[in-house]
Amino acid sequence: MSSIDRKLVEHLTGALTGQDRGPVKRLFSRQKTEPPVIIWEPDLVDLRSRELSFLHTYWSGLHRGSCIPLAGSIDPIDMRPALGHIVIVEPVDGGADFRYRLFGTEVARRYGEDMTGRLTSEIEDGSYIAAYFLALYRAVSERRVPLFSRHFPSLLSSTTVWERLMLPLADGVGSVGKILVGQVPGPIRTRRAGR
Repeated sequence: MSSIDRKLVEHLTGALTGQDRGPVKRLFSRQKTEPPVIIWEPDLVDLRSRELSFLHTYWSGLHRGSCIPLAGSIDPIDMRPALGHIVIVEPVDGGADFRYRLFGTEVARRYGEDMTGRLTSEIEDGSYIAAYFLALYRAVSERRVPLFSRHFPSLLSSTTVWERLMLPLADGVGSVGKILVGQVPGPIRTRRAGR
């Protein structure tokens, strides 16, 4: 896992799974950025964008009883209203890392790079944000329910906010085999003169 602090990822995952926001708030505070908003099992009213609302409704329509939808049940054609904002991640080494199987065109454009085929631990060379993303994906895999996150990147980012809806998808043996992620960037950060 690149230069990621594995103990930090485990600590954040445990805290997120147990709904303890303290460690995540402290992680972002150390980076001098606003702590993220985290909502387990969000309702449509929690989602501001039409793309995330659409994906929430789509995933819920595939959900049957206590079983999460199978990864094979999703159809890209059915997800057209959100396609450029879709990311699909797949656990590697039992969830020690996650590989981007699909990285939506709009996400890649705003992020500045297409991460398809790459690992989450490779983001910004193992930065705090990579540890945070890994913890989010691991927590979703463990709890097997949707998770919404709104985080505010550092001032170095060209985007002021990212909203992310993570929806677990089952493999054929009952584990989370993929996570369908709707990812929507906020406004572009305007740079002041002299910066």
